[in-house]
Amino acid sequence: MSFALIWTGVFFLVITAFLTFGSYFLARFFLMARSDDQARDLASSVIFRVAALHGLILALVFAKELGNSDELARAVNNEATLLESVYFDAARHDGEQTDAIRKAIALYAQEVLENEWNLLSSQGELSNVAWQHFESTIQILLDLEEDSSRQTWLRQRMLDQMVTIETERNRREIVAATDVSMLFWVIAFIGIALVAAPYFLYAPTAANLWLLAIYAAYTGLVLFFIYAFDNPFDGIGKIDPVPLQLFYDRFLHEVVAGIGTG
Repeated sequence: MSFALIWTGVFFLVITAFLTFGSYFLARFFLMARSDDQARDLASSVIFRVAALHGLILALVFAKELGNSDELARAVNNEATLLESVYFDAARHDGEQTDAIRKAIALYAQEVLENEWNLLSSQGELSNVAWQHFESTIQILLDLEEDSSRQTWLRQRMLDQMVTIETERNRREIVAATDVSMLFWVIAFIGIALVAAPYFLYAPTAANLWLLAIYAAYTGLVLFFIYAFDNPFDGIGKIDPVPLQLFYDRFLHEVVAGIGTG
């Protein structure tokens, strides 16, 4: 875990603690003298409703971020599987005629692994170089000569798979470009203060302050993990392109090395 991420976690813990205790003591200062016997029952009702709504909002957003990570993992796995299928279908079609396809796939995978993943993390964009290798593969497939029904079927199958790969690439870019709304952070931080304020009727004993500290720390951790999983291409919630890396290491590394020496 990087120092930047650690300091971000500390920031969330500090800000939630500040909002929790600040709201609690401000409410005691302004409202304690005006409270009566009925205030405790009303405060309990308010705490329950606001806390339930606040917790629901955090849970929904957290689930959405985890869902984005799962969607990215499935997209990468599907892309690697389809690339491998095109790679070997090219050899089944015509080993010599489709050698350029295998080279283009190897260069495409290399670009995704070495540059595109970092580009998605920093700028939320796909690599233009990777698109060029992808387009080269499509063009070669379109120009393939067909001498049998077997080759016709393989060519169409490879084209269909490349279309699906394009869909998975676009899905990656959508995940990278989707950020948690600023409105959520405003509502989340306001909610922390609103949940803590009604506790002003309870004296600031050591036990009560510890309970408020536990609430602040846990809420801060939840917000931190929402922030961390918001970028599944980097940080604690990073999804690595493991399936594509395995495919590259097993079959494509030598192809790229051959292109370099050639």
